Amino acid sequence: YHDESLGVHINVVLVRMIMLGYAKSISLIERGNPSRSLENVCRWASQQQRSDLNHSEHHDHAIFLTRQDFGPAGMQGYA
Repeated sequence: YHDESLGVHINVVLVRMIMLGYAKSISLIERGNPSRSLENVCRWASQQQRSDLNHSEHHDHAIFLTRQDFGPAGMQGYA
């Protein structure tokens, strides 16, 4: 992500990957309710955060990838 149009250079570093089972994943996503789904995913991601800024698994951003219906057509991938 070193594109001049951004005005800054961004380095993306994967510090941890968590694979959720189907049951946990489906419990976070409410079909047809993207606002609630986003709220659930953000709450879950916050619970995964390490409070110590120097911890090797502390993150700045969390990315949640799913095959579940997250919301209305056209909303896929926006979280």
